[in-house]
Amino acid sequence: VMRVIFTAREDMVPYVADIMDHLNKILGEISKNPSNPRFNHYVFESIGALVKFICSNNPAALQDFESILLRPFQAILQQDVVEFVPYVFQIFSQLLEFHQETQLPDIYKSLLPALLLPNLWESSGNVPALVRMLHAYIYRDSSGIIANKQLEPILGIFQKLIASKVNDKYGLELLCTIVQYVPT
Repeated sequence: VMRVIFTAREDMVPYVADIMDHLNKILGEISKNPSNPRFNHYVFESIGALVKFICSNNPAALQDFESILLRPFQAILQQDVVEFVPYVFQIFSQLLEFHQETQLPDIYKSLLPALLLPNLWESSGNVPALVRMLHAYIYRDSSGIIANKQLEPILGIFQKLIASKVNDKYGLELLCTIVQYVPT
């Protein structure tokens, strides 16, 4: 499926609903027992590719993807399916990056406080996806982050990342995002 998506790209538009329906069913099943990492990776790569190829040419499809993916992604996060959490944040980041409006959609407003909790950052596998997610938030709504007093916790995350040799590059990436997009 993934190879077909990468080959067909935006020509997949007429089939997106059916493909996403099947991928959602697969996602529900593999969430119960994520025992085949390669297959799991390809499922998420397929979803990410569909988002990329469809939403880049059809911004109206963005809300469709969000509504389709919200329930299974919430289930993954609530059930703490550790293997899938980074994928969920990567795809949420991808979706958020496609938004053009000045106000964040409610889905993302409610998700940000949870991203600032220290327990999510303890798993090194989550760090790249979470940094990308924070980058998307800061890029899209830095003034909202400042107004909601969420910049300090983000700076705390930067401080924690920079103190780790494994994650210091992600800390610098986060700092660059802050310097670039947060107004002075």
